[in-house]
Amino acid sequence: MAMNKSLEKFLRKKKRTGKDVLNYQTIFEEELENLRRYCNGSGLVQESELIEDVTPAKKLWEHLFSELSVPASYYQLCLREHLIKQSKLDIDNLMCAFTYNYILKAKEYFSLQRFPMRYGREREKAYTSHEVFCIVQGALLGLACHIDNLFQMFSEGYQKGWHNRLHGRHMDFIILLYARYKSDVLAPLDCPFEYDEIIENWATTDLNKVTEYLTTLCDDQVVQAAAPPSKGYFDFDNGEWDFIPASALLLLKLRELSGLDNPEFIHPGFGHLNPLLEIEPQPFTLDPLLEKVVQRMKEQGFNEDDIFNRVIEGH
Repeated sequence: MAMNKSLEKFLRKKKRTGKDVLNYQTIFEEELENLRRYCNGSGLVQESELIEDVTPAKKLWEHLFSELSVPASYYQLCLREHLIKQSKLDIDNLMCAFTYNYILKAKEYFSLQRFPMRYGREREKAYTSHEVFCIVQGALLGLACHIDNLFQMFSEGYQKGWHNRLHGRHMDFIILLYARYKSDVLAPLDCPFEYDEIIENWATTDLNKVTEYLTTLCDDQVVQAAAPPSKGYFDFDNGEWDFIPASALLLLKLRELSGLDNPEFIHPGFGHLNPLLEIEPQPFTLDPLLEKVVQRMKEQGFNEDDIFNRVIEGH
């Protein structure tokens, strides 16, 4: 009965999403203009105004945040709207959402690595739990190396408390499932962990069990996405992922990548999931503006390969 009420609320909420992209359009365009200003040397405030008395000194590009996070969120909302209206994932929006997230996370990883050197402690609650879902974006696009890099950051952060986590455990599930897929050993923060059985048996050949697991993940997401903000379900509190079954899609995708059969799965809240996996592997492609931004960042010392390889000045 409780699930039925949550599903009704979920579906009503889903019908009211039509203006979300439009409402986000102005701030999106403002941040694109800020990125253009950054590229031509007049963006952000002047470097002299950003000087902070820390060692190692901060790079100018470390101050980029909303300039990257807002476009990432906007493209994710476009992806969600396209899925709701057409029951398919738009590859262009998926790629844009992922690439802006990827550059943002590389930048944040650099700052998180340096935080103990600058302030003598780890930074707590540096990012919200739903930000981990960019692993799912990359998995759907077939960008294995980039997902591995993000997993390195998120698994390290999971153990060091970099994430902001209250109720809901889909963030944990995504990190722990990917760890198991990579044959890594990563202990859950909660013991027992509510999705222990799914993590332990993710590669089962019993398709009835897989259907059961997918149903659990989707039902839990419906309940959390339909809940008011006061419930503290940070995984789905910003609207970007509430109607996209990230955890279930990742389970299906990792099984597919491992050569395992999947059941056909349809959920009353999310529809038919299997067709959402039918995306050919894509090359990592920056849009023209982000390409210019990354070039500007590199002129100022940014190197994502060094960051993910933990080549850090001062170590």
